[in-house]
Amino acid sequence: MSVLLATLALNEMEWLPKLVEQHRSWPGLAAWVFVEAADAAYARANPDLVSNAGLSVDGTTEFLEQLAAENPLVKHIKYGTSHGFDGAPEKGKCGARQAYLDVAEQVQPKYVVSIDADEFYTHADQRRLVEVMDAHPDHDAFIFNRREIWRPPLCASMALMSYEVIGGFWGIPCCHWWRWRAGMNHRACHNTPSDAEGTPLNERLLDTREQQAAGIDMPEMIHFGFAATARFRLAKNAYYAQRGEVRDPKRRWYVESRGAWARWHAGKKLPRNAEVVPYAGPVPECFADQIPVKEQP
Repeated sequence: MSVLLATLALNEMEWLPKLVEQHRSWPGLAAWVFVEAADAAYARANPDLVSNAGLSVDGTTEFLEQLAAENPLVKHIKYGTSHGFDGAPEKGKCGARQAYLDVAEQVQPKYVVSIDADEFYTHADQRRLVEVMDAHPDHDAFIFNRREIWRPPLCASMALMSYEVIGGFWGIPCCHWWRWRAGMNHRACHNTPSDAEGTPLNERLLDTREQQAAGIDMPEMIHFGFAATARFRLAKNAYYAQRGEVRDPKRRWYVESRGAWARWHAGKKLPRNAEVVPYAGPVPECFADQIPVKEQP
């Protein structure tokens, strides 16, 4: 059993210390590759948040440099904007993601787990993710449930683990878990890697949410992107709009949904019947102090 964790990082100091604390002992960890990159669309939308080299301005670069110097399992790739990429949304980030798959060719792990800097797993779910993938050798791609923590600007003082948003844009499944295959690549799509013959790995997909819906306990990923500091959340919103989604009839509602975060208050409706509900899911150990205190009856 071996796992390569793959993280794209840009201005992530809000999450990076906790991310490393929570996942540095991932069972079977063979390598953790951080690719630091800003594409041209992000730089145009947020010129004050990108260095001249296309890297971070909040200390992320220095943090990752030190982490890689101290931990032989960590590799920090300064991808920057030297390989700038624009184009259709499904093509964005291909080069940056390919950079960690190139490292995987050297490491040859059993699994590649794409984990953004604002995505967390409990210690138990780190172990169970591997167990579930091991139990399904005929599948090369996996979908696990994603919990979306909700803390918009008007609620920034509340405990981090107070609420989540469900449905609508936040119910779109993501596939971040792959069985490594020699030659797998992100040349055609940044969401779905293909094998060496060009076949998308998700043609051999297991959606574990179906098992979870049937009452079988499954690992979950907890995403904090919509609990971020407003400056960096809004920068990401502006990036997706700049990348072309605001002009894409099929994706315009994505932009509208992300934008609703900044204006949300209790009682305000979200696009496509998404709902904000009290959070009752798993809590990563590093956020144990961010559970809301229940009022006594």
